[in-house]
Amino acid sequence: MRNKEFHTLCRCITKIFQPDASTAAHQDDDVYMLVFDHDLSIHLIGTLPGYINIVATFVAPADWFTPAGMESLLIENRFSLTHPTVVFGMDSKRKKLIISTRQIISELNDESVIKMFRNILHLSGGIFRGEITLPK
Repeated sequence: MRNKEFHTLCRCITKIFQPDASTAAHQDDDVYMLVFDHDLSIHLIGTLPGYINIVATFVAPADWFTPAGMESLLIENRFSLTHPTVVFGMDSKRKKLIISTRQIISELNDESVIKMFRNILHLSGGIFRGEITLPK
């Protein structure tokens, strides 16, 4: 196991959000993929030593790919005092939105990594289901 602290945090997340998932398959791999609904997946990535990246990708409602939707995403990426920073992006070819965050592993514990994951899950899930819409 290359990144013990990363895998420990990932086990905390998978134990709560996908308890039937096998973590043994990830022992030599610093990437986990959790799938929610049909087209919402969240990747836990530990390939950058000392960091955990949480990246959600999902098919978004079409209005996010309009000029107003793209402008909203750019506005969300402005400077923020929120820590860790949440970054919004898009894969226009596949019509997917990408929401990501990165945190230093040494600053996290079981409770804080679950909170960070839950925030990304609620944000991405809300947009995915149409509960979070473009600002008017």
